[in-house]
Amino acid sequence: MNRLSPVASALLALGAVAPAWAQSAPSEPAVAGSSSVAATTQPDAVVALLGVQRVEIDGQRGGGFIRRDTSLAKLPADLRDVPQSVTVLSKSLLQSQGAVSLSDALRNVPGVTLGGAEGGQIGNNINLNGFTARTDIYLDGFRDRGQYYRDTFALDAVEVLMG
Repeated sequence: MNRLSPVASALLALGAVAPAWAQSAPSEPAVAGSSSVAATTQPDAVVALLGVQRVEIDGQRGGGFIRRDTSLAKLPADLRDVPQSVTVLSKSLLQSQGAVSLSDALRNVPGVTLGGAEGGQIGNNINLNGFTARTDIYLDGFRDRGQYYRDTFALDAVEVLMG
């Protein structure tokens, strides 16, 4: 029942060989009748062929939203050395997402869910991988009880440690 028909086998074999045909190099120059400009991939030849001005840009790549360090005192300075899953939401990322509350900031963090006021509890009901994290919240290194809704206007970063 699970055997391929001969037609399906031939189509699979043809599909496996098709990318090899697309990778063969052309034997003719790209511009017909032009002996001085060969079909090369040099940028200067392309600029001369198209007749456009060459533009050079000098600068440095911006850091963007990447954070390579953490502000937690219990962790090493470099995030590469942390044996846990760490998600850092920088202030620039929070501002670009328009996050005004902690629930807005944590909506894109994997493994984090925020409950409403079910069970009579108030404040941000944060769950990490399905388990409550009401007593695992720290603000500036001190344990935070989580009995209120948190705003992000005074936060430099939100760091989520899993595991």
